[in-house]
Amino acid sequence: MKAQVHAEDLRFETERRLFCKGSALVKLESLNWEENKIRQHDPKNVLRLKKIFEKDGCRSLKVGNHIPAIVNQHHLDTAIENAKQNKTWNTGVLPSSYATIDSENGYPELEFPGGIICLHGFHRIQAGKELRPAEKWWIVDLYLSEISYEMRAILDEEYSNEDRPCDGQIYRKILEYQYLPQKADALVLPATCVSFEMRWRSRFNESRQKKLRGLFRHRLVAAGFDALTKIPALFDAGMKVTTLHTVMATRCYEVSRMLCLTNLLLILHAGDTALP
Repeated sequence: MKAQVHAEDLRFETERRLFCKGSALVKLESLNWEENKIRQHDPKNVLRLKKIFEKDGCRSLKVGNHIPAIVNQHHLDTAIENAKQNKTWNTGVLPSSYATIDSENGYPELEFPGGIICLHGFHRIQAGKELRPAEKWWIVDLYLSEISYEMRAILDEEYSNEDRPCDGQIYRKILEYQYLPQKADALVLPATCVSFEMRWRSRFNESRQKKLRGLFRHRLVAAGFDALTKIPALFDAGMKVTTLHTVMATRCYEVSRMLCLTNLLLILHAGDTALP
């Protein structure tokens, strides 16, 4: 398994370097997200990031605070050519996010009138807008649209200064990679799905992983949880892996009854503090 993970990491890092065309300053108004990202807007996370920015600054130069975005080669070439004509381009190539930042020339300013799709960072930008309304730009790592599904997933799931995923979010990602190979249009190899699933499982400590394994052994019980994942707002707010033993102790394995019980437990525990 370790050899497989190492080989995958090497492959993805090679792809990252191949398709990442570097970093640039992009206007906030040009940064767009897919609808599902916007629906996950969490005011509490925005407030948390604002407090971090107030204390430490936005620190947009830090590579971990850059936002990955997708752009096609034609739009990138057009933006670079316009920047050269407007004399906002001072270097021959985009400064790579992996290289030392050229503090003398800085990052070029690129404009994308049609906007670009960001893979994450929505809450970061909302916090930045509220904290510094006069700010117009953010540093974006630009990836060509030909990147693989797996690479998009890795970039999308990277967390830097983001809120730690809750139990429900981790559980949903585990299920996603369990069921992905069964889809007719799946773009990921089954072995890669297993690897991605394991990465998400590793976010749980051993105690939580043990409780999760206990749930998966009872498919009727797990079916109740699986059905509720279709309501992420409720599920993510209330799912606590540390309470699974409570559900198991009921021994009510009829799906209809279990759905009701699970729903009730989610609501009851929605405001609880996660246990170790």
